[in-house]
Amino acid sequence: MTTTEHRAPRLSGALRRWTMVLGWGALIQGGWAYFWPRSFYEDFPVDGAAWVSTLGPFNDHLIQDVGAALIGMGAAALVAAVRGDVSAIRAVASGFVLFGVAHLGFHLGELDHFSPAAATTQVATLVALVLLPAALVSMTGRWSR
Repeated sequence: MTTTEHRAPRLSGALRRWTMVLGWGALIQGGWAYFWPRSFYEDFPVDGAAWVSTLGPFNDHLIQDVGAALIGMGAAALVAAVRGDVSAIRAVASGFVLFGVAHLGFHLGELDHFSPAAATTQVATLVALVLLPAALVSMTGRWSR
């Protein structure tokens, strides 16, 4: 190797694995919403929970649009993880942080529709969905040039 060549930094396996977790989670949730919007509306996150249907009438178009967006985000995360591209992982994770903060912000204003247990579970889940990609953004700093 000459002095002008650069060896690509080796990424941590954890960074790639957690990016894949983020990607697969989005793909699964997005696929459910896109291909089975009525089921997603009535049953998300588990049968009987009714987190989506509690907040308004069924809108097939809106649910499928959200599903399509999640499929795209998930695919981007998986590609970034497989390629091991630090900039791509940072960009995808940053997008997930922004989505997660906006999503959490909306739901914090709608908690009165849910039981205390459901509200607590929603907030904990949505906070985790901000913290995971935020941690990934932070981890990518170790491999910056």
